[in-house]
Amino acid sequence: MAHNKIPPRWLNCPRRGQPVAGRFLPLKTMLGPRYDSQVAEENRFHPSMLSNYLKSLKVKMGLLVDLTNTSRFYDRNDIEKEGIKYIKLQCKGHGECPTTENTETFIRLCERFNERNPPELIGVHCTHGFNRTGFLICAFLVEKMDWSIEAAVATFAQARPPGIYKGDYLKELFRRYGDIEEAPPPPLLPDWCFEDDEDEDEDEDGKKESEPGSSASFGKRRKERLKLGAIFLEGVTVKGVTQVTTQPKLGEVQQKCHQFCGWEGSGFPGAQPVSMDKQNIKLLEQKPYKVSWKADGTRVERNGAKWLKEDMDILCKRNYQRSNVLSGELVRGKGKVFISPHEEGRKLQFSRYMMLIDGTNEVFMIDRDNSVFHVSNLEFPFRKDLRMHLSNTLLDGEMIIDRVNGQAVPRYLIYDIIKFNAQPVGDCDFNIRLQCIEREIINPRHEKMKTGLIDKTQEPFSVRHKPFFDIYASRKLLEGNFAKEVSHEMDGLIFQPTGKYKPGRCDDILKWKPPSLNSVDFRLKITRMGGEGLLPQNIGLLYVGGYERPFAQIKVTKELKQYDNKIIECKFENNSWVFMRQRTDKSFPNAYNTAMAVCNSISNPVTKEMLFEFIDRCAAASQGQKRKHHPDPDTELMPPPPPKRPLT
Repeated sequence: MAHNKIPPRWLNCPRRGQPVAGRFLPLKTMLGPRYDSQVAEENRFHPSMLSNYLKSLKVKMGLLVDLTNTSRFYDRNDIEKEGIKYIKLQCKGHGECPTTENTETFIRLCERFNERNPPELIGVHCTHGFNRTGFLICAFLVEKMDWSIEAAVATFAQARPPGIYKGDYLKELFRRYGDIEEAPPPPLLPDWCFEDDEDEDEDEDGKKESEPGSSASFGKRRKERLKLGAIFLEGVTVKGVTQVTTQPKLGEVQQKCHQFCGWEGSGFPGAQPVSMDKQNIKLLEQKPYKVSWKADGTRVERNGAKWLKEDMDILCKRNYQRSNVLSGELVRGKGKVFISPHEEGRKLQFSRYMMLIDGTNEVFMIDRDNSVFHVSNLEFPFRKDLRMHLSNTLLDGEMIIDRVNGQAVPRYLIYDIIKFNAQPVGDCDFNIRLQCIEREIINPRHEKMKTGLIDKTQEPFSVRHKPFFDIYASRKLLEGNFAKEVSHEMDGLIFQPTGKYKPGRCDDILKWKPPSLNSVDFRLKITRMGGEGLLPQNIGLLYVGGYERPFAQIKVTKELKQYDNKIIECKFENNSWVFMRQRTDKSFPNAYNTAMAVCNSISNPVTKEMLFEFIDRCAAASQGQKRKHHPDPDTELMPPPPPKRPLT
């Protein structure tokens, strides 16, 4: 680890716990001012903050035991000038429990201090203040205070949730002080273990540390959370799709997706857009972009859709080529082209997924929680030889669920490709990637279906591609016939740069939504609060990632109570946050920076009129240049027709 770098997973780790047995205060390591450039003000933990906290509790700390293997994090003089004795007791860590010698030394010095200064607290910290810290505090409680190991571990977990979270530490404690067979399983890892983009398994001296609950033999460099019982699509059972929970397959799929994307962080590697604001909208005139619609979470489709005369002209000019890709039945009529009517009351759900195609019966879906699902009976033949199957191919897209006559019809819409047969097509221009999806992914499936070698009725879901258009089509997407005829409601637009695929947060991919629909995904925590002379009441506290304090509050209603500690999507309306829906597809709230960006787009919105005006100015400025004769958007727009029957 570089000596000027903050420790991995430190940023969002809680600063401290509560006093344990009236004697110990568990902490994470403090970081001195030299790290301020890497740590936002709200996340800092200077030695002076410890002193202020102790004063607020009206308690005195007389001893601080530092278990880390470095002196670079803060200046011990800042501790000692507050009258606190500082002792360095290096514990190796890196997946190794404190040795018997470490434990005996810790117990001896704490016992001696307590005898001389009985009312004063002892502060204890390692890097994060959970495993080494908890191990030694529990050992003291057992050896010197006659606690059972069960009570010691449970008490520490209550004071510093979730407690010791490494299984080997818990087993070693029970081996020394109880029955190893009675060691509890490690708790679920806390959220801050997964929200840090620099989540390398290194400790303070730069050595690699084994991650809890996994094997280093899988070659994983990042901590990946296993979410047991993950649901592929909420409220719908998709036959042939099962969650992968066992190693090494789980780790192999996750690692392959990370490698294909060039993603060095943990978690889901897919590209993430940012909210459009008055500053980044300027990107639309600085580089080429494509645009597509942004689907809403769950909407009801329209009934009796049909194409108008102008749509027929467009289709005739293009010889129905795009419709064949997007699917749907076109019926030639006298002067008009009609699409088979929608089923009334159809509803759609949308979930983001990447798809890894890695050979016959080796198709996997990866959701935003980085959960992995195996998909059976789904073929992707090689265009040049339909008997062969694609492998080393990674797609990006979204699942939609159509409800037709009460039956669920799932479909996967592909909107990007990162790898094709191990070829790095993600480095190519976006227009080329779109062609690759149609030519190499969609068309070969259709060709094999014609031969009868693919039975689409046996597939768990169908596969299509999602079209993108020139940005000058934005007005037509939102206001033209496209918006009226597309098979589901839209809540905005996605502006995709034509450069190479970038994993993670991408400041070049812009999502525009009407200001009234801009939203943030929070973690809701309902708390009972009151005060002197006040009746206790429930308060909904809204939390975001990387911010220890509540970001905002929401009024608690009868409906909202069921979502306590869940991820909920909220919009800002009438100067307050309003519940929209639960995000069952996410286990973590938006990061602090993302939430702030959304708030900025709410307070300084790009309205639809402003967006259209800006794009019109871009069009006017391009006259006489490469875009002087850009095509009429109507000649490019053709929404996917509503299917007459389930198609691929």
